[in-house]
Amino acid sequence: MHGGSGFTRDYEVERLLRDARITNIYEGTSQLQVVAAIGGVTSGALASRFEAFAALEAPAELQPLREKLLAAQARLDEVVAYVKEKDDRDYLDYYARRVVDMALDIYLGWLLVRDGARADWKLGMAKKFAAEMLPRVFASADCVLAGDRTTIENYRALLD
Repeated sequence: MHGGSGFTRDYEVERLLRDARITNIYEGTSQLQVVAAIGGVTSGALASRFEAFAALEAPAELQPLREKLLAAQARLDEVVAYVKEKDDRDYLDYYARRVVDMALDIYLGWLLVRDGARADWKLGMAKKFAAEMLPRVFASADCVLAGDRTTIENYRALLD
């Protein structure tokens, strides 16, 4: 449509074409990233990082948030133990995004606690994030621990 202008770096249209094409690639790899990350979560690779975060000194104002993150971690540990005990690859694959998102939310929460101890404006961010993140973590845990396999067992029928 744009001829050579769509391929030369002299015009903005080249960047737009390049970005439009890469968006499809990024979108296609998100599940692959989850599949790669779930191995790290279920193997316990994050446990040492979480322990290091929990050992950091934090101001008294951050103690309630630290306690909430520890509770969220305990819930994640319960979820990981559940899916490992289940030993069902289809189940793990189906719920992998929820489990990975839980781990990411907790990790980000710890980063904000760490940074909130360094700067007041980050303290507010940490509190806001925790208020939004913690209910999401616990809801995901409840979903995974419910053991519902309906979609897994009936996915072909659901697609028709």
